[in-house]
Amino acid sequence: MAPIRPRAAPTLRQIARAAGVSISSASHILNGRSIRYSRATRARVETFARRLGYRPNRYAQAMRRRRSGVIGILQHAGLLQAAAQKANQAALAVVTAGYEVLNADVLWRPQGVQMACSSMLDARVEGLLLVDPPASFPPSELRRFRSAGIPVVALGGARFAGVPQVRVDARQGMREIARHLLELGHRRLCLLIPRMLDGRNADVSWPSIERAQGFREAHARARLAPGPEAILQAETPNEAMHPYQNGRAAVRDLLRRPRLPHAVLCSNDDWAVGALNACAEQRIRVPEDLAITGFDNSMIGEFGMVPLTTFAQPIETMARRAVEILTRLIHGGRLRPDDHLVRLSGELIVRRSCGASFSPKPA
Repeated sequence: MAPIRPRAAPTLRQIARAAGVSISSASHILNGRSIRYSRATRARVETFARRLGYRPNRYAQAMRRRRSGVIGILQHAGLLQAAAQKANQAALAVVTAGYEVLNADVLWRPQGVQMACSSMLDARVEGLLLVDPPASFPPSELRRFRSAGIPVVALGGARFAGVPQVRVDARQGMREIARHLLELGHRRLCLLIPRMLDGRNADVSWPSIERAQGFREAHARARLAPGPEAILQAETPNEAMHPYQNGRAAVRDLLRRPRLPHAVLCSNDDWAVGALNACAEQRIRVPEDLAITGFDNSMIGEFGMVPLTTFAQPIETMARRAVEILTRLIHGGRLRPDDHLVRLSGELIVRRSCGASFSPKPA
C-alpha cells in the first residue's frame, strides 16, 4: 500500500482564482467581513472554499487580530469521575460562550503541567480554566499566564492567590448526608476523607476540612457527639489514577475494627465504589449490614448493583459561572467582590446504599 502523503493546503489565492474574485475579497468573505458583497458572490467563494477543502490559518488570524478565540482547559482528572464531568461541562460552557476549546490533562505526559501550560501559551489562549488543580500546581506556571495577560479561573481544587475559584459547598453537602443518616437511625457514623497534609491551610485542605465541619455540625444539631474514631483520614497514593483502590483499601482497614460503624460516609463516589467492593469481599451486605454514601453524584454511582446515596455537585452551574467570570476578565472586566470565591449549593440524592428503606440500627 502506497504511503499517504499530506496534500498541500489550498490557499486564499487558489480560492480567489476559482471564484473569480480578488484575494482580499476572498479573505473578507471567509473571515466573516462580507457585508458589502452580494449573496451570490459570498456563496460562490464559500462553495469553492468547501470544494477545495480550505481551512483558515488560526495562528495567522490570532496574530493579525490579537485574539485567538480559544480558551484552554487544564484538567487534573485522570480517572476521577467528578473531575472528568467538570471538564466536560466546562468545555460545553466555553463553546456556548462562543469560544473554541483547547483541552489537556496534566497526567497525559511526563512534566505534564509545564508542557501543557506551554502548549496553552503557544496557542495564545485568551483565558485558562483549571479543573481541580492540586496544591502542587507550580505558582511559576501561574506567573507565566499572568505575565502574558491571560486570566485564570479555577473550577474546584486548591486555591491560589489571585485566581478566582468556583466550587461546591462541601460543608453543606456532608452536613446533609450526615443529617439524613442520623434521621434514619444510624448512630455510629464514620467519615472517610483524604489525609490532610496541612489541616490548618484551608486553601489546600478545604475539601476535607469542610466535609469534617459539616459532619460535626450534623451531629451537633442532633445533639449527638461523634465517636473518637468517627473521622478517618486515609492515604491517597496516585489518587487520580486509582481512586477506587484507595477507597477499597481504606474500608478494608475499617472493616478490621472490632466494632463496625453503622454507616461510612465517603469523600467521593469513586471511593464509595471501592468501599462497596471491600464489603463484597467480606460478605458484608450494603445497606443491611453497613450503609455507604458517596459525594459528587458521579454517573458511576447511579448504575451499580447498590446505587449510591450521594450529594450532587451543581457541576453545570459551576462551569457556567466559572466561564462567565473568565470571559468577563478576557474582555477587560473586573472581578466583583463575590467572584474571588464562589461556593454553590448542591442537592442530596437518596438511593439504596444509605438504607433508607430499612429499620434503624440498634445502639
